Amino acid sequence: MKPILPSPTPLQTEDEIRMVKEYLVLVVMLDLLEIEVRKLKKLRSGDLRTSRIYIRKLRGIQSGLPKQLHTLHRNFKTHGMRIIEMNRAKGYIDSRYLCRGYEYEMMLQGDTVRAEIEVKLAEEFGVDLAAEYGDDEL
Repeated sequence: MKPILPSPTPLQTEDEIRMVKEYLVLVVMLDLLEIEVRKLKKLRSGDLRTSRIYIRKLRGIQSGLPKQLHTLHRNFKTHGMRIIEMNRAKGYIDSRYLCRGYEYEMMLQGDTVRAEIEVKLAEEFGVDLAAEYGDDEL
């Protein structure tokens, strides 16, 4: 008679990992946009004469993020997932989450989050990041 071994922890799907990463990036992006808007409002009385346009665009992007987060929460529920804890520190984001009853951890470096946010913002602004730029424009 063979002994009954406990089953190994099931692996997460790529889609489930992507959803957690996207959630973390969107939460940071929401805060980042608020900070950017505050900075632009301070500049409004100064040198930047078109800040009102930038503020409106950033507010428009910002207003769409809660809907994306809500959709992710629905998908989390479908996959039996939930974020347990999220800690932001300088240089990284650390999170713990449940997926189908098992606990996992994800850590994203600040550079990764920044790059993901830049890609999302470039899409919103219609900027092609793949186009070649001079070194002084990066």
